[in-house]
Amino acid sequence: MRRAAGCACYDAPVRAFATLAAVWAGLAAAACGDDGGGAPVDAAPDRDGSAPIDGGPVVDADPLAWVDFATTGCTLVTETPDDAGAATTECRGAAPLAVTFGPVAPAAIDAYLWTFGDGAQSAEATPTHVFASPGRYDVGLAVSGPGGTAARARPGFIAVEPAALGAACDAAAQCADGTCLCGDGAACDGGWASGECVAACGAGCDGVCAALPGAAPWSGAHCLPGCAADAPCPAGRTCAVVPGDAGWVDACVPAGALAPIGAACVDVAGPVDEACAGGLCAPIGVRGACSADCTTTPCPTGSTCATFPALGARCVADCVGADGECAGDPWLACVAAGGGGDLGFTVPGGGGGATFCAPAPCNGPGDCAVGTCSAGYCRAP
Repeated sequence: MRRAAGCACYDAPVRAFATLAAVWAGLAAAACGDDGGGAPVDAAPDRDGSAPIDGGPVVDADPLAWVDFATTGCTLVTETPDDAGAATTECRGAAPLAVTFGPVAPAAIDAYLWTFGDGAQSAEATPTHVFASPGRYDVGLAVSGPGGTAARARPGFIAVEPAALGAACDAAAQCADGTCLCGDGAACDGGWASGECVAACGAGCDGVCAALPGAAPWSGAHCLPGCAADAPCPAGRTCAVVPGDAGWVDACVPAGALAPIGAACVDVAGPVDEACAGGLCAPIGVRGACSADCTTTPCPTGSTCATFPALGARCVADCVGADGECAGDPWLACVAAGGGGDLGFTVPGGGGGATFCAPAPCNGPGDCAVGTCSAGYCRAP
């Protein structure tokens, strides 16, 4: 029968969502083996647990005989049981897992009701939902349109696995080893604003033991993923040279979290030691230079231990090829060891003609692009 003439159009959304609620209630009852006293809900024979429900289609509309959904953001894995049971497909990924859902149906859809198995729902057509913690989650979709109503339930469809060492995290419960560095509301900033799954150093460390210096929330000994040219870091992480339990090690850290020797490290408040992999921002140059105390510990490859009268023993970047960090700081230059004053320096063996990224010497005001020439070096007036 056709829709009666003169019916109010404004109540269509209300009727649609009321119908969806009834559809979902019927689907839940069918899944539990209870038809609520009404007619049984028949599942389509080839839809792996779906339960299309006839909601009274409008004449002349294509029938909404069934509905299913597709996903992006996870890996679809099909498993076949050892017995004669049907194969099942699940959507897998590491926590926190963000999955985008999209409906698949043979007819137009006007209203949607998604459930994600963790208490959350959505009425969007293509919602993105984040499954925060490891576990299995049931996903369901109930829809309505001019051609009727239909529903689809997939018990245990989402399989969220614990995040591996080095993966991004928000909470310890997401990590396989139970520790989320800078997670669970820790007051971290910079690159560490997103947490990283780490583990304790020791025999069980499946990576490298990094001894991150300083007193920041991320400081201390942590097992981090190692990295190399043929072993890149997880997404969102970068390979950095950091202090380890036995010298310097290559470890995966959040991108931008720890700067290398020679990198700028001064902000509006002054030197920021925590921004440097070596845990020390040397007060040289306009922007400072990341360094490390090399009084007792050797410097990492690509840098040399320089002794300054005023600063002591500090790692400075070697100048090889282009000037690198020196090129961007008007008070630094690639210079040989020697020189007098408070910013002159010496290196073991005299340097052998090598140059290092260090304070730029000057003979007069014209030698300094900014600031002034004082006591033989460019510096603040």
